[in-house]
Amino acid sequence: MISAGHGPTIVLVHGVGDNAAGWADLIQALSPHHRVVAVDQRGHGFAPRFEQFDDPFGQLVDDLIAVLDDEGPALVIGHSMGGAVAAEAAIKRPELFRGLVLEDPAWIDRPREELELIGQARVLSKEMDLKDLPRAIAGKMSEGWSNQEALAWGMAHFQTQREFLETGVVAQERPWKEVQGDLKGAAVPAVVFVGSGQGAIVDKQELALPYVEFPGAGHCIRRERPQEFLQSVAQFMRDAL
Repeated sequence: MISAGHGPTIVLVHGVGDNAAGWADLIQALSPHHRVVAVDQRGHGFAPRFEQFDDPFGQLVDDLIAVLDDEGPALVIGHSMGGAVAAEAAIKRPELFRGLVLEDPAWIDRPREELELIGQARVLSKEMDLKDLPRAIAGKMSEGWSNQEALAWGMAHFQTQREFLETGVVAQERPWKEVQGDLKGAAVPAVVFVGSGQGAIVDKQELALPYVEFPGAGHCIRRERPQEFLQSVAQFMRDAL
């Protein structure tokens, strides 16, 4: 999904079980002054499916690098799994990044067996949503999500590869504190957006990178606090780029 803007390029990378359309509000806000590229990650949306699962996370990183080889250098905004993917891509190919905004990245350190259990639970959650998808979508709207983003989230249920969800893979295998160190060494301007509410993943006390806190926000900060999110992105671009 590519906007018609002609300004500096911004690439958006969604989280697990989501899709490019899940950035609809941010695309609308940014596109008047930027070329906005929202990617469907492999196994999601209209992207190709995984054919093997030896290293699915590495495949996602390589996919993003391929996009940036065509579109970069760019400011990259990644949410959850997309944030973890973007951070690894920035470490491997820093010259493709003008900057990096990580929205509650999926930086978790858990053994493979536990990740698989989480993946199975994620599949069951999707199946429960599909039994009454209008109710599930209405629930997201009641949390403050816009109609178009809640509907895109609902559509993503039909577009996500079950076999990938079952792996539970949403981040790199090495410790995320090590990733932070490597990212600082790559000298890519970066900021982490963190919430303090239910569902938030990253603990600000564990961060070695600059961060912006959104008190009370959960995992999907941009959907819960869209105006604050947009303002914080704009401030980062003014200060760091």
